[in-house]
Amino acid sequence: MTLVVEAELVDPGRQAPRPGPFFIVSIMRYRVLAVLAGEYPHAHIYVGHHWADLRAPEFQRGARHRLELTREFPKGATLLNEFDVSVEGVYYCTAFDVL
Repeated sequence: MTLVVEAELVDPGRQAPRPGPFFIVSIMRYRVLAVLAGEYPHAHIYVGHHWADLRAPEFQRGARHRLELTREFPKGATLLNEFDVSVEGVYYCTAFDVL
């Protein structure tokens, strides 16, 4: 099932290393602004982006995104996560648009 939300980036987490022999996905924390498809009851959502450049404007605090999300991460992915996601869990971003 796909979840689609509009959200504001609160904490971009840590920069994942460039692609190499390991597939590392950086986890970011967003504040949910609106749920467009699916259901999500929490105020914050934790999202993995495949090699997001944290120097880019679209990944700075305060950036707003429309996120298409799934619970399934690519096979072999390792999460670079510094958040407590025990309640909300983590989603993988399959597509996003900057709002």
